[in-house]
Amino acid sequence: MDQGIAGLAGAAIGGLIGVVGTLGAARHTSKELRRSQHEHWRRQVRRDAYSAFLTQAQVVIDTGNRAGETMPRVAIEHVSAMQQEQDRLWSLRNTVLLEGPPDVVRGADHVYEILADWTAALRTLAAAPEDPPRDARSRAAWAGAEVEDALESLGVTCRQLLDTASPEVGG
Repeated sequence: MDQGIAGLAGAAIGGLIGVVGTLGAARHTSKELRRSQHEHWRRQVRRDAYSAFLTQAQVVIDTGNRAGETMPRVAIEHVSAMQQEQDRLWSLRNTVLLEGPPDVVRGADHVYEILADWTAALRTLAAAPEDPPRDARSRAAWAGAEVEDALESLGVTCRQLLDTASPEVGG
């Protein structure tokens, strides 16, 4: 074989190897970019779900605080308004259930349960204005502070998970 032909064959093979390597690197870069974009999108979806839940939970708390301003007497209209806001919170909780890792779901459920207990206690007070049960008065009096603490803790958990590379931390 002539040296010129061997040189051309070597250059062609070397060029082919270079093209294959470049294509492989481009494919790898493309996969990494897609993965990174997907992670960014998931983090944004979670952020939106957490933000909506936290915001609506605060609306329920504010409504509950207004309902409790006249304790031990409570107007049923205030309790109904609180229940409506709590119902809105339930649908947002379902989005958190779908999008969030277990730590966030547990925190959202905890906030929701405290709010449900608070609503029930206020409803009991509204139903028995002359002789309100002591346990309902006590529960209604403390639930606001308890749910504020739970909501703050949930906010911290959400922030930490959104700041980590893997949003599945803490399952």
